[in-house]
Amino acid sequence: MKLISKLFNKTSFNNYLISCAIAICSITLLGWIFNIPFLKNFSYNNLWINMLPISAIVIILSTLAIYLRQINKYKKTAIFVVCFLLVLGLITVLNSVTKTDLFYIKFLGVSIDPKIVVHISSIELILINLSILFLFTTKKYLHIASEILALITFIIAAIFFIGYTYGIGSMQHFNGFSSIAFQTAICLLIISFLVLKISPQKKIIGVFLEPTSLSTVSSRYLLVVYFLIFFIGWIRLWGQRFGYYGTEVGLGIMIIIFMILCFVILREGVIVIKRKENEKLQEQQLKLQSEINLKRTLDRIEQGFISLDSNWNYTYINHLAGKVMDRNPDEMLGKNIWKEFPETIGHDFHKSCYEAIEKKQSVAYESYYPPFKKWFEYNIYPTEKGISVLFKDITERKEAEDKIIKSNQRFALINLATSEALWENNLLTGEFWANELHQKLYGLTIKDAVPSEQEWLNRIHPDERDAIKKFHDNNFTSKENIFNCEYRFLSTNNKYINIYDSVYFLRNENGEPIRIMGNMRDITSIKEIEQKLATSQNHLRTILDTAPLCIKLLNKDGSLLEMNKQGLQIIQANNFEEIENKNILHLIKNEYIQPFKKLIEDVFKGENRNLQFEIIGLKGKHYWLESFAVPLLDKDGNIVSLLSVTNDITLRKQVELELEKSYQSIQELTQHLQNIRENERVNISREIHDELGQLLVAMKMNLVWLIKKLNIDDEQIKLKFKEVLDLINLMIKSVRKISFDLRPYSLTDLGLNVAIDHFLKEFESRSEIKINKSSSIEGAEISNEISTALFRIIQEACTNIAKHAQAKNVYVSIYIEEKMLHLTIEDDGIGFNLKDLPSKKTLGIIGMKERVKILKGSYQLNSEINKGTLIEITIPIE
Repeated sequence: MKLISKLFNKTSFNNYLISCAIAICSITLLGWIFNIPFLKNFSYNNLWINMLPISAIVIILSTLAIYLRQINKYKKTAIFVVCFLLVLGLITVLNSVTKTDLFYIKFLGVSIDPKIVVHISSIELILINLSILFLFTTKKYLHIASEILALITFIIAAIFFIGYTYGIGSMQHFNGFSSIAFQTAICLLIISFLVLKISPQKKIIGVFLEPTSLSTVSSRYLLVVYFLIFFIGWIRLWGQRFGYYGTEVGLGIMIIIFMILCFVILREGVIVIKRKENEKLQEQQLKLQSEINLKRTLDRIEQGFISLDSNWNYTYINHLAGKVMDRNPDEMLGKNIWKEFPETIGHDFHKSCYEAIEKKQSVAYESYYPPFKKWFEYNIYPTEKGISVLFKDITERKEAEDKIIKSNQRFALINLATSEALWENNLLTGEFWANELHQKLYGLTIKDAVPSEQEWLNRIHPDERDAIKKFHDNNFTSKENIFNCEYRFLSTNNKYINIYDSVYFLRNENGEPIRIMGNMRDITSIKEIEQKLATSQNHLRTILDTAPLCIKLLNKDGSLLEMNKQGLQIIQANNFEEIENKNILHLIKNEYIQPFKKLIEDVFKGENRNLQFEIIGLKGKHYWLESFAVPLLDKDGNIVSLLSVTNDITLRKQVELELEKSYQSIQELTQHLQNIRENERVNISREIHDELGQLLVAMKMNLVWLIKKLNIDDEQIKLKFKEVLDLINLMIKSVRKISFDLRPYSLTDLGLNVAIDHFLKEFESRSEIKINKSSSIEGAEISNEISTALFRIIQEACTNIAKHAQAKNVYVSIYIEEKMLHLTIEDDGIGFNLKDLPSKKTLGIIGMKERVKILKGSYQLNSEINKGTLIEITIPIE
């Protein structure tokens, strides 16, 4: 049933019907083309009339016109097709009326003789196409006419359809008129139904298409009812054939009457019920609109509103109430107020609600609601179904009232605690008011009358009285409201005190004063402090200006805030105004600007810093300065500026430069002397080795030859010869050692690595100290100058270890990394305190340092008592 209802209302159902009509006509045309009798009339009964090809084509075109009207496209084409079909129908009728061959038609080999023309079919086609044409207009009455024509077509086609279906011969043709084919009747039923369904007015079947409950039911069962009637008629027909019922005509008439009655009754029933539904819907809409208007009104008021039923359940909450309660009004409906807000039970609100219910009278009160931390004004009204509550947030008003009360209390306390004399003069009433301290200035009590304005003027110092009176009189005509002044005032004991007087004028809309309020503050002690401070500042300024150092204050970006005379002299400024708030960085040489910025940054982080830098004075003179900078703090400990004490070290720098030049000359001389000494050592070593060594070897050889030739038997003489020979051998070893110590031949001939190995091996055997050496300089190209220096450093270090370290092991490492030659010498001896080094004669250490410095290398010595000594040397080899 639901499927039938959906199809009845959907556009797709229309498309199904259109497809069926076109399919029936197409099948009929195929029957004529291929001469298939069954396809011409859908029956094997020769009594059924064939559907003519022209009728099939006309129906196809009419169906397409309806489809174009439904999709609302190609309107002009559809109208042209319908008009053409109307003309064709009129021609057919004209043939029938004139009974002539004037409009003779032949199609698919079929001749349409005017004498046997299908009158009813032509009229039906004219009616249905005329109704289709009316659908393309915008006139309401033409749409209604279209539905009437379609209904007439539907009834005529239904008569023939029933006649064919139930075999009623008298309903298959009218007297004097030819009948229509079974297929034509079906197609006309479809087309007329489509016209009724797509008509804009839908006066006939529209009630079945509307979205009401009864319309839905009617549309759902309409087709079922019609099929049921046909089924009953079919049973009646077969019953009649077996002799159970009357004539065939009576059966047909009965079915038609049943169908008409069903349609009319069903339609009228739907109309009546629809009218009732509309009336009820209008009432509901009016009621809903009234409720909406009431809710809108309640939502617009500036008070919270809630309504509760007799069971204390929410029936309505306006927007403001929901906002105050932090709840969604819609979600709160139907919920119990005491369950939602259990903390309210026992509160004034809870009691007042029950009071309003019990006494049947409204309750109004103000109360503080702790859960919301707010004050509310409540108005509770009993109703027939419960209560209504209007409440307003009065927290701001209560707080304002509380502030006024506290302000009055505070003013009273301030009046007692203040150290200022307060007074007020109401110019409209002539009323004077003053506090106790004001009265004491005059030697009066709070109970005495407030002194007059003239008395106030008389007590001002004569030197200032006229100026203060003139200032006071000008205040009355001024547009300003606040005035301040200072003067000396004769207080008690005939003593003048310093007064700071602040006056406020309250004026009307015309700018005329109506009230004057003021306070007189005794600032005598402040004046004394200011005097002392001024004296102190003068003393400080004198000290700063006579100081031999530059003293200045800088802000965070390097601008000058203050500078003494010595500083102005250094930067060649005539006065401070010339450089006040100017950035000092523009005086500093470029290479020192970044370091000076870093100094400022560090000082403003709370650190103390010092820096030596060069400046160019305003007149072009160069100065070397040394600054010591510290942060200057305010009373709260915040850094407000940089305090710098700067010394002119230009002369010292010049001396240092001379010393550096002198030291450089000494270094060059030292290097030259070392080179001379090394060269002399080389020469002496070679002379000793070559001359003296050769003589000793020759002496040894001659002595050995002499011993062999003499053939001496005397043992004492042999012993003496042996002693002489041993002495010569010892002399040869000594010559070799002296020659090696002066300049090892291996250093020149075999390189640094071999010379070091030879020396360390001899040192190990001589000192009985274990040597651990690691080296990666084999094959490296190292200059004679560096080789000699490193060898002498190793010699000196090992000599010191043997003399002082008491070590058991020595670790020597020498390697090259990134064009730097690294040498480390470490022992596990007793070590020493580096602080004691300056007090000892350490010429060996000084010599090592100087050798490294000449080669532009670095020398590092580390030692701790009982932890050995470490020497680290790095020398560039390029």
